[in-house]
Amino acid sequence: MKRDTPTSLIDNLIKNLASGKMGSEEFVNEVKETLLPMVLNSIMEEERSIFLNNHPGEYGNGFYSRRLYSGQAPRQ
Repeated sequence: MKRDTPTSLIDNLIKNLASGKMGSEEFVNEVKETLLPMVLNSIMEEERSIFLNNHPGEYGNGFYSRRLYSGQAPRQ
């Protein structure tokens, strides 16, 4: 599944599940592999922004998307 906004990604996942194009196991896998990392990265970016706004002497040294590890297999 291509990168998308969380809202449209959720809409597409629900439509595919409701229409039978996607089974429940595939739905859960898509949520783990695409939606969860997207949400967690958004939270981390916002937290960093809040911290930098509240600490003017600090500076940001960059942000990059992190990998989500679930069990033994890394998640993108």
